[in-house]
Amino acid sequence: NAGTLAAPWQTLEKIGDAASSDFIYFRAGTYSTTQQNSWDGSVNPVVWMAYPGETVNFDFASGAFFVQNASDRLFIDGFNIDTNANSQQRGISYVGSLSNITFRRNTFTGLTNGIAGNNPSYMFSTQSSVRGEYTVIQDNTNTEGTNSIFYLGYANSKVLVEDNTITGTVTSTAITPKDGNNLWFIRGNTTDIDGISVKVQEYDSQGHGKGPVIIEYNNFKSVNANCISAAMYAQDDTVICKRNTVRGRFYVRPTSGTDPLFQTENNVIINDDDAGYTDRIRTGPEGDQGRITYADNLVGVTSDNIVDANGDLQGTYRTTYLGTHGHEVV
Repeated sequence: NAGTLAAPWQTLEKIGDAASSDFIYFRAGTYSTTQQNSWDGSVNPVVWMAYPGETVNFDFASGAFFVQNASDRLFIDGFNIDTNANSQQRGISYVGSLSNITFRRNTFTGLTNGIAGNNPSYMFSTQSSVRGEYTVIQDNTNTEGTNSIFYLGYANSKVLVEDNTITGTVTSTAITPKDGNNLWFIRGNTTDIDGISVKVQEYDSQGHGKGPVIIEYNNFKSVNANCISAAMYAQDDTVICKRNTVRGRFYVRPTSGTDPLFQTENNVIINDDDAGYTDRIRTGPEGDQGRITYADNLVGVTSDNIVDANGDLQGTYRTTYLGTHGHEVV
C-alpha cells in the first residue's frame, strides 16, 4: 500500500520506507512483533501516534521493542501495549543516552513473568556512559504486572513523570530512578499496588554526578512493601518529598554528608507500622539521621480515618488540611 490514509501500510516493517522526519499514525488494529525488534531512530521515524478515535494495539509476544540512535526524538502516544509475557521481559527499551523521549497516553499490560534482578520493565532507559536529557512519561496507565516495573530510568536528566495511573500490579514497582539521574520530577501520579510506588536508588556508578529528585502531589498506596523507598548510597544531593498522600510504609536509608538528604514536608502519611520512628518514616541504621528533615507532615494510621478509600482527606481533616497537606489541590 501507499502508506496514505486511504491505503495504509499493513506491517511495522514498511515504516522503514518513510523519511526519518515523518510522523506515523497507526489505524485501528493489532500489530505484532515477530522478533526482538531493534529500531534505528536515526534512519526511521520514531514519532508514532494512534489515529484519533481508534484503538491500536501492540502485541510484543515475540520480543521487546528496542529503539536506538533516536537522540533527536522518540514520541509514542496513544497505544495499548501488551508485552504478552515475552521472554525479554520488556515493553519498550531505549539507551539512556537518548534525549527528547516522550511516552504519553499509553496503556501497558502483559508483563506477568518478571524475574527479580532482570529489571523487567514496561519502559526502560538502559545504563549509559552518556546521560540523555528531556524525558516525559505522562498520562499513561498500567493495569497489570507481576514482578514488573512501570518505568525504570538510568542516566536520565530533566525527567517528568506525571499523571500516570498504576494499579493492580503484584510484587512490583511503579517508578524507579535508579542510577546516574538528575532533576527528576515525579508528580501527580496515582498508585494502588502490591509493591513499591517509588524506589530511589542512586549509586553514581557512571560518574554523571547527582541531582535532586522531587516527589510531589502524588496519591500513593502500596501493600506488602515500602510505599516510598530511598536507598541513597552515594547520593549527595537532595530528595524532596512534598504534598504527597502516602498509604503504606515509608523507608529512607540516609548517607553521611553536609546537607539535608531527604526532605519531607506537608505530606499525609498513613502507615500502620513503624510507630517508633519520626512521622512513621522508617530509617536505616547507616549514615547520618540528621540528613532527613520532617516539616509539618500529617501522620496517622488507617483507623484514624484521615483519608477515604480514594486517598482523599475526609471529615474535619478535609476542613482543616485540604490544600495544605497531601496530594489534593484546591
